Amino acid sequence: MSIERFLDNSISSWMAGDGEHSDIVMSTRIRLARNLNGYRFPLAFTEDEAHKIDQSVSATLLDANEDLQMNFSSIQIKDLSELSRQVLVEKHLISPKLANSPMTGSALISDDELLA
Repeated sequence: MSIERFLDNSISSWMAGDGEHSDIVMSTRIRLARNLNGYRFPLAFTEDEAHKIDQSVSATLLDANEDLQMNFSSIQIKDLSELSRQVLVEKHLISPKLANSPMTGSALISDDELLA
């Protein structure tokens, strides 16, 4: 799936405000970060290590699509225009740090944009 799918919709599905309690706004963000066994922390790893980690984590999550009952798209951050990165930041699908990172990176975004 291409990045345009995430850029064309002006709002994410979670922003639609449908339902009985749509007047209540609630947002939660959880960030999980840890070093992977056998790899250095991000501040110390090389571009090659970053690419290997990206490929490994992406493959694992994309293989789990059926178990998770969600479909994910892998978006390569380095291939995006500055505007596209900013849209993803404003939709809270990627962090500003990832958007501005000089290293290889990607985002895995569920088709309904509920999980990124």
